[in-house]
Amino acid sequence: MEKITILLLANDKDSGKDIKNILLEDGYNIILVTSAFDALNYCIKDIINLLIIDITVNKNFGLEVVGKFREYSLALPILVLTNRNDIESKIIAFNSGANDLLVKPFNLFEFKARITNQLKTSTEEHHEVFNNGELSIDYDKRLVMINNREVHLTNLEYKILVLLSMNLDKVLTYDYIIEKIWGKGGQDNNGLRVFVSNIRNKLKIGKRPYRFIRTQVRTGYRMKKAS
Repeated sequence: MEKITILLLANDKDSGKDIKNILLEDGYNIILVTSAFDALNYCIKDIINLLIIDITVNKNFGLEVVGKFREYSLALPILVLTNRNDIESKIIAFNSGANDLLVKPFNLFEFKARITNQLKTSTEEHHEVFNNGELSIDYDKRLVMINNREVHLTNLEYKILVLLSMNLDKVLTYDYIIEKIWGKGGQDNNGLRVFVSNIRNKLKIGKRPYRFIRTQVRTGYRMKKAS
């Protein structure tokens, strides 16, 4: 059986080594890195079963780093370890995309149980596919199909399409989409319109555009639910 690979991102090297040694006892393959850039490179290689982010306050990154990995992958389970026990920090972590959070110092058996649970859940929920009319999005494989034809989208086009699909039948304002995809001030409405136009063109069936991405005049976009 192939070994389970856990990526451990720790902003405190000594803390990271201690956690790595704990996990090695259970036979996991552990990759320890101390920078978000290096961690993302491993995620891109698609060899990671679980990401653990060990955050020590006042070090070189904080809870905001969780969102960077959730933007990259909707399926990767993320467990956050932190020495902050306030409600605000927990809300930030979960809103950023963490699947679970454990406050340090923690019970060793609880830590291992939470890892087991995340690995089990990710296996059970693996291969989530979104369908709406002729459109199909395999979130796990980052594969977009229209009428059984594969569609090649840029990374930003894919993110916009996924955002619309995950908010089916909801109107998303221009500002909301821009902030989610680029961050505040990262794009303007005209630039967003170009991206959406490209998505529509790539989702054409023959000469007919994909009819479920609707423009809400002067407001934003909505993916209409197929009847």
